Amino acid sequence: MKNWMLRHQSRLMQVAKLGAFVGGCVLLTAPCFADVGNNVDYSSGSSGSSGSSSGSSSASSYSIDPYTMMLLMRWIMREPWILIPIVLVLFFFYRSNQNRGGNRGNTQSTSYGREGARDFRSYEAMPQAHKGSLNQLMEADPHFSEQMLVSKVNNMFMRLQLAWMNKKWEEARPFETDALFNTHKMQLDQFIQTKRTNRIEDITILNTDILKYYTSGDYEYLDVAIKSRFVDYVVNDENGQVLKGDQFRAVHMQYIWKLVRKQGVPTNDAHVEATACPNCGANLSINQAGRCEYCDSIVTKGDFDWVLSEIEVISQHK
Repeated sequence: MKNWMLRHQSRLMQVAKLGAFVGGCVLLTAPCFADVGNNVDYSSGSSGSSGSSSGSSSASSYSIDPYTMMLLMRWIMREPWILIPIVLVLFFFYRSNQNRGGNRGNTQSTSYGREGARDFRSYEAMPQAHKGSLNQLMEADPHFSEQMLVSKVNNMFMRLQLAWMNKKWEEARPFETDALFNTHKMQLDQFIQTKRTNRIEDITILNTDILKYYTSGDYEYLDVAIKSRFVDYVVNDENGQVLKGDQFRAVHMQYIWKLVRKQGVPTNDAHVEATACPNCGANLSINQAGRCEYCDSIVTKGDFDWVLSEIEVISQHK
């Protein structure tokens, strides 16, 4: 084996350099996401730079530059065989990206998508299709109010966006399940470590609608549709330079928020605010385990109120 490696040392070095080169190209051309949970797709052109003098980078800046392309072409002309691993690596990356959901700017394939009723237009065309499921919830929970729930979701949406932008994710603790909170925290930590800030400005919630109520195991769920518009871009904390996105043009986003609550928990008719523990009413102070520090109740599992367990992007456009 050692003798074979010595005889083919030159060819192995070429393969190693090729792998590093293709890997770098893949990283450069990979899509970039932002907004709470990295949902806005900058690479789709939906929030690309308008070419302003602020120094913002457009989605095209992630493509391979002409000089690198020229070197690659000269390399291929000398060694045509390298096209084989290049094609294989790019094909693997393409398939992996599709398996992860493809372009997140488009409607994603989910259980609703398989039924052909996931997009907003399908729901709007059948306004009574999901209302029937809410009757079941209202029978079990007479104090439940669509208006109150929509108001709660709108409040959560604004608070999450601001906590993300201000890098104070502990403020989002009351609103998300443990798993979602920790996932978003890891994503936000990457912005902090790289000294970047995802600016989310001029936030407008265009519409919020409860789509469906259903139960599974010991928990009950609500799917809530949110249409919003905001300006989304990433800046360098040290010099304020815009790195991604467009600070002068808003992006329109449509989401499905999945809320979860333990079955049998009634709506608090006193409408306890998000700043108070839904169990004891004390000023809300939740530790890293998701417990109220006053009454030791687990707040973020949905034992007392609706919390966010999943965010799905339905569409994105300017």
